[in-house]
Amino acid sequence: MKLIFLDIDGVLVTSRHMVQSRKYFGHEFDPECVRNLQEILEKTEAKIVVSSSWREGRTLKQLQSIFEINGIKKVVGMTPIIEGAIRGKEIKSI
Repeated sequence: MKLIFLDIDGVLVTSRHMVQSRKYFGHEFDPECVRNLQEILEKTEAKIVVSSSWREGRTLKQLQSIFEINGIKKVVGMTPIIEGAIRGKEIKSI
């Protein structure tokens, strides 16, 4: 299975599209970035593992809901939060 380890801030929530909304549990994803990601997912048949700080205090189901509301249905996991570890180490632990 091909995986994309995905951050959210700066990747899907961008400074050019700062739309805050309760519907989106914070910030709406940038539609242009969503289209680009959907194209990548279709062409590569990859799935998403969230490595963003957005996973802190959220379950996988909650993250999947946030992505689905924003039009992305390919989230299959999230990296573990390892105290004191850099994100790369959290990704390697999978």
